[in-house]
Amino acid sequence: LNPTLIRDFKSNNTNASLGIIKREEDLYNEFCTHSGLNSGHSTQSSWVKLTEMTHYRVPTRMLDWTKSLLTALYFAIEYYIDLLEDDLIKGVSLSKEPKLDRNFNPVVYILSPYRLSEASKDKYCELFNDSRKILSIQNYPDLDYFQCHLQKNSWPFQHPIPIIPPWENQRIIAQKGFFTFHGNDE
Repeated sequence: LNPTLIRDFKSNNTNASLGIIKREEDLYNEFCTHSGLNSGHSTQSSWVKLTEMTHYRVPTRMLDWTKSLLTALYFAIEYYIDLLEDDLIKGVSLSKEPKLDRNFNPVVYILSPYRLSEASKDKYCELFNDSRKILSIQNYPDLDYFQCHLQKNSWPFQHPIPIIPPWENQRIIAQKGFFTFHGNDE
C-alpha cells in the first residue's frame, strides 16, 4: 500500500525521486497558507499540519489507519455510502441499482504496527529497540517533518514507519487515527 502522494507519482510514470519532494513541499506550503496554519499565531508542529493535510485528503506520504474496525469498515465503503446519499438527495428510487464503479472493491487491510516497527530498523535503530513501539513522532524534534524531510532531505528511514500523530483534531481522535509515514524507498 502506498500513500496518495507516492501513488500519484507512480501512476503518472513520473520519476518520483526527481519531483516528489518539490511537489510535497508545494502542497505543504499551499495548505499551510490557505488553512491559516502559517499565521504568526500558529504554534502547531509540522506533524500536526501534515496530519491535517492527510485528514483533508491532500496528497501526502502518510497513510492513515485506525484501531477501530467500525471506522475502517466505514472508510472502506464510504464510496458506496456517498453514491447512495447522492441518489437520496436527487430523489432517485432506491429500488434502482446505483451506478457503481465495478473496478472498485472495498478492502480492509490489517496492519501490525509492531511488525512494521521491527522491519523499519534503519539508522534510528535505537528508537525501535522495543519492537512493540510506535513512535509518538512529535517527541523527536530531530525528526521534524518540515526540517528533516523537506528542507534538509535527511529523513533517516528508507521504509514506512508507524507513527502516533499529534492528536489535536477531534475527528482524528474519534476515529482512533494512526499513520504510517513512508520514507525514501518510493
